[in-house]
Amino acid sequence: MRAKTAMRSHDPAGPEQRVWITPHAPGWSHVLLLRGGQASSAEELSRHGQRVFEISYVSGEIDEPIYTHDGAYRGIFDETEYDVHWADLSYDDTMPEAELLEQFLTIIGRITGRFLDRDWISSQGLLCIKP
Repeated sequence: MRAKTAMRSHDPAGPEQRVWITPHAPGWSHVLLLRGGQASSAEELSRHGQRVFEISYVSGEIDEPIYTHDGAYRGIFDETEYDVHWADLSYDDTMPEAELLEQFLTIIGRITGRFLDRDWISSQGLLCIKP
């Protein structure tokens, strides 16, 4: 399922959690949490040296991306190795949602070496529904 289809197919008021999972760059996966406040399967997806970025967009609010590596959760703003990727941005959690998302996606692109482009948006992914 493609990202656009996943975004259109979810019911924001429904009871189950929905996540769209897709490859992002070599060694990286991307999890887009569409609904449900619980953490996704990023911990399991990141086992055996894999790395996962998760962006949560629930009830119209974007949360800071979660970075998971080999089963351990980390915050990108807490990891000193990633300071260089966001130091020049004017991150402020009070900015409008669209600007906040753009900054998060810029940081993820800088870290992984792949920015979200048409190919990624149109790529096949897995829509998971967790009760």
